[in-house]
Amino acid sequence: MYTEDQQKQLYTLTRQLLQDGDGLAPAQLNDLRTVINFSDWRYYVESNPFLTDFEYDQLFARLKQIEAANPVLITPDSPSQRVAQGLTTAFKNVPHLVPMLSLDNSYNADDLLDWDRKCREQSGLTELEYSVEPKFDGASISLIYEDDQLARGTTRGDGIAGEDITVNVKQIRSIPLSAKFSDYGIRQVEIRGSTNTTNSWLSKTFLHWPIPATQLPALCASKIPGKWPSVTSMLFCTTSLITPTSMMRMITKLWKNISVHSK
Repeated sequence: MYTEDQQKQLYTLTRQLLQDGDGLAPAQLNDLRTVINFSDWRYYVESNPFLTDFEYDQLFARLKQIEAANPVLITPDSPSQRVAQGLTTAFKNVPHLVPMLSLDNSYNADDLLDWDRKCREQSGLTELEYSVEPKFDGASISLIYEDDQLARGTTRGDGIAGEDITVNVKQIRSIPLSAKFSDYGIRQVEIRGSTNTTNSWLSKTFLHWPIPATQLPALCASKIPGKWPSVTSMLFCTTSLITPTSMMRMITKLWKNISVHSK
């Protein structure tokens, strides 16, 4: 999609935009859109990012700020108007039962205070309790169980559809091949989580590899839909989906917070 010369030029342009700091000139719109699309391609298609999450978020936030201040300049093909496109064609693409959205982020307290205000206004409550937990920077996957059996495993893909990696996820020992969802009257259920590996394993395995730490999450993500399922088994020694028992506990306690599709 991009020639080697084009990639070099876009890399230089990206660094220039980052050095500009918080510049919000409308003239930067096209450049911002171009480098963000390039970054999406490097991350989602090539699994080889060149920006940290913080750097990407800076550029994306600037794009949205300029567009918000100049709505007439918003175009249908702006990165702010769509989910990143370009799924790999190595595996069959399948649609998610429900769009697999990503989490929003923030780097300042004002955003959190504003979010808290909106929660209070929309809920009509004056006192709220929040549950906070670390977010694993793993490879997001979706598991579908039908009639108590693992029927399909997919990557997040572009949020609307992902790659079918059922054979690969079956190699991850912490993912149960069956669970008694029928005991709860559930025929079909979708479970979402992240595949992860340990820091000790990564340190030992990549000790002598010339791979920047910022590229490890994408490298791991690229191995999930690999052509050799055994590689998935070796790389992802754990998931956040744990055991059938914990799944049942999660469903009974957080019924409203998961996507359940009964037929």
